[in-house]
Amino acid sequence: MAKKKLKLKKSIKLSIALIIILIIGVFTFIKVRENYLYKQTYEYKFLQIGYTLEEIDLLLNTLEEERLLYLLQEEKDTTLLNIISQKYYKNDNLQRYLDYLTENNSSSIEDVILMVNLNRDYDFYEVSYEADIFNNYEMLVNKYFLLPSSYEPDDLTKIKKAYSWGDNYARKEVVNAFLEMWNEANKEDIYLMVSSSYRSYKDQNEVYNSYADLKGESYADTIAARPGASEHQTGLALDIFEIKNSSIKTFHESKAYTWLKDNSYKFGFMKSIMDNLYNV
Repeated sequence: MAKKKLKLKKSIKLSIALIIILIIGVFTFIKVRENYLYKQTYEYKFLQIGYTLEEIDLLLNTLEEERLLYLLQEEKDTTLLNIISQKYYKNDNLQRYLDYLTENNSSSIEDVILMVNLNRDYDFYEVSYEADIFNNYEMLVNKYFLLPSSYEPDDLTKIKKAYSWGDNYARKEVVNAFLEMWNEANKEDIYLMVSSSYRSYKDQNEVYNSYADLKGESYADTIAARPGASEHQTGLALDIFEIKNSSIKTFHESKAYTWLKDNSYKFGFMKSIMDNLYNV
């Protein structure tokens, strides 16, 4: 009877030992498996290259898998991190940002983002998008973002002859801003004059074709915007000179030119308003 009790105790102890060993084995297996699976994750692999957890989170939330796999084959890419962290970064443009930076390696990342977002990495008219006419005064119109032939502002206002050569019209707010600017410039004995303003799609087409008929499209593209690509069609653009100087060749040497460069932005006009006198 004593022997049976002894064997039973040994059996129980053995069973307990086996259970403990089994539990340890299961936990060990789980730990090993978790460790193995973690080493297969992007987080682990990018940590080995030198990325921080914050940078890894940015990569994972921004890039597609193909790009992530490519990055794992390289050293830490701080340039790419800088690009994708920019405020106006667009994921669809990533390769274009990288290509533009390669060709313009002296450009800042901010300038790269700006230029590509404006499609300046393409030749003029190489791509074309429809301008967002619902942006009102903030619409972007250029050689990449074109206006439809039907677009015409509904608040065109005539600019008085005292401030304008010929019949010129612009949107009401633009005319008011110009008059305010005119008054300030006149305090410094500068008499501003508008030489050109709103042009319809048809008007711009005639302007462009007159140059194209004269010397061909290549020449015309150096002188005038193609129809739909001119800011003049928006009613927001003005060609401004000074009553004493209306020459394209010499206006940049005038006091009025310098004043416009330094002050026109204060009245809502682009500061670079006179940087390029052609292609309008």
